[in-house]
Amino acid sequence: MKLKIDKSQLNRENKADCRIKSFVVALASEGIYYTPSEILLDATALDFNFIDLNSKGTSVYTLLGVSTDLYENFAKNTKINIEHYSNQSNEEDLELITNAISNGHCVMAMTDRYGLFRLLNPRIFRNISPNKHMTQHMIVIYGVDLKKKKYLVCEASSSLSKYHSVWIDIDKLNAVRKCEFLGVGINKDIYIIEETKDYKKPNQSEMVLLQIEKLRNNLTKSISKLLEFVLFFKQSCKKDNNLKRYLVLQSQVLAITIAGFDKSKYFYRGDFLKIFETVYTDSKKEEFILQISDIKSKWANIAEKLINLSKGLNYENVIEVWELIIIVAENELSFVKVSFLNIKNGEVTKVEELKNVQITEVELDELEELVIPGVGGGVCINC
Repeated sequence: MKLKIDKSQLNRENKADCRIKSFVVALASEGIYYTPSEILLDATALDFNFIDLNSKGTSVYTLLGVSTDLYENFAKNTKINIEHYSNQSNEEDLELITNAISNGHCVMAMTDRYGLFRLLNPRIFRNISPNKHMTQHMIVIYGVDLKKKKYLVCEASSSLSKYHSVWIDIDKLNAVRKCEFLGVGINKDIYIIEETKDYKKPNQSEMVLLQIEKLRNNLTKSISKLLEFVLFFKQSCKKDNNLKRYLVLQSQVLAITIAGFDKSKYFYRGDFLKIFETVYTDSKKEEFILQISDIKSKWANIAEKLINLSKGLNYENVIEVWELIIIVAENELSFVKVSFLNIKNGEVTKVEELKNVQITEVELDELEELVIPGVGGGVCINC
């Protein structure tokens, strides 16, 4: 028993991550067609979040460019029902997946990328070093053969040159659906689009406004945390080599979330143009495009540094990368504030209805300018 999915929806030229690509396929199987950029907007998922991934022990700090609640926000904004299941027994898991497929629904399942690639192709496995576990890797299950005890899987990783559909033993796939790496774990996590009868595409103007406001808020909060983070390590690592080694080790996660998830190396900022272009009048469009290009260029530079550093990481290089991140975050905040003011001041021509949407002012904390050596003399988060 298998579903017919339209893999042409997976544009090979698109560098979106596995969560978004898998979602494109799952939505298409329901007759709802989206591009990755449209998904990001309707989920207001573009983000800048400095986060501790590990809630169990030693902190693992990184940056996320797309919200972790992507599916939940999309469901809320479009009035569809997406259920998340986790920690179920093997029997319950098989029943959930079998019932979903028999009812015409794909299943999005989290896996450990390292283990999954070994199942797909041993040659791919040999090219992935043991420290490349990634426990949030999403695939689509769209077929089940109970006699042969196999699942039909669509692999949508942007790391591969083409998209794989392959039958995998259920027990073997289950083994890579339960994993923990650096305190981030999964336990048979699956997402199923169970109901779409009430689907309604949200007002795009309102989504643009909510997206801008979300970015402004999260950039403001994250920049403050980033400044504290960098200052702490620069002061504390002077006499603590163990702390230096810890900072270098956790930078491997940063390399994944910045240079690994979005293969364009733009930290999802390539989607800024499509999402924010309606905010700018024709007279300001050229300036807008230049700003986006500058932000994308800075993220590409950071991504390349992280990729190169992975071959020989050291403390000084890692600190330099974090300082560059603060600079580009300041650039983004300035850009987002201008976009916000364009709406607030009624300088929008293509989406006039935005003028009537309520805008919540954000109270920015009065923070002193912190001077960080090597970052142009200082970084002011009130600019």
